[in-house]
Amino acid sequence: MAGKFRRHPSLLLHFLAKPRRLEAGAGWGWKRMTPRSFWHGPVVIGGRRRERACATPCKPHTQVLQTDGEPLADSTMFRSLIGALQYLTFTRPDVAYAVNHVCQYMNNPTEVHYFLVKRILRYVHGTLEYGISFTKGPWQLNAYSDADWAGDINTRRSSIEVEYRAPANTAADLSWIRQVLLDLKMFLPDAPIMYCDNLSALALSSNPVYHSRIKHLDIEFHFVREKVQRKDLIVQYISTEEQIEDVFTKGLHNPIFLQHCLHLRLRSSAG
Repeated sequence: MAGKFRRHPSLLLHFLAKPRRLEAGAGWGWKRMTPRSFWHGPVVIGGRRRERACATPCKPHTQVLQTDGEPLADSTMFRSLIGALQYLTFTRPDVAYAVNHVCQYMNNPTEVHYFLVKRILRYVHGTLEYGISFTKGPWQLNAYSDADWAGDINTRRSSIEVEYRAPANTAADLSWIRQVLLDLKMFLPDAPIMYCDNLSALALSSNPVYHSRIKHLDIEFHFVREKVQRKDLIVQYISTEEQIEDVFTKGLHNPIFLQHCLHLRLRSSAG
């Protein structure tokens, strides 16, 4: 099978572009979306079956430039694997950051970039049984606001601007989701809650006093303040240790990574 896909990389994406299995746990009252049967293929193709699995899809504080390493002689497999991994993020949000990170090197991939992809495959190989579980619960729309664009050495931006703009973007997403639910005749009993670990951003979301350094962000915070004043949005502080959004914005050490995965309702069908 591996040789077949190497000769025809386009077949790899076709192999993965199938509906994921929806499994129901007897006696548990939950359902799980898991892509296990569709991921034996790429793990074999990437040559990871005989290697030790990784505890996380990427290392924390990884700083890789687009020019690091020797260019790949043939980048077809690199691009095919990334395209396949993007399908996996639909049901495996724990690999979303790592996959989006390697997508930045699609134009001119190097051996260093290919090593990052191999690490993701090693992690996937060790967590093939993982999937999102769905349980019954109250209707409540919650969101977590955070950003770490300043940590990317290839596209670094002002940390102040990024941290202040993130709550506005999150509030806009919540507003859109709530409107979609209303169109579907689904009404939320309570206003959505947005959790943020930036105290300055929280203060600006409810206080009309502006700072000279963020005057250009006035429109964004006016939108958030308006939502809060109309009681269409609740903004609450959350500690950095409990910020689930970190799993989507940076590489994490194993203990905190596993903690956030549990909060994302990721669990193994074997346990």
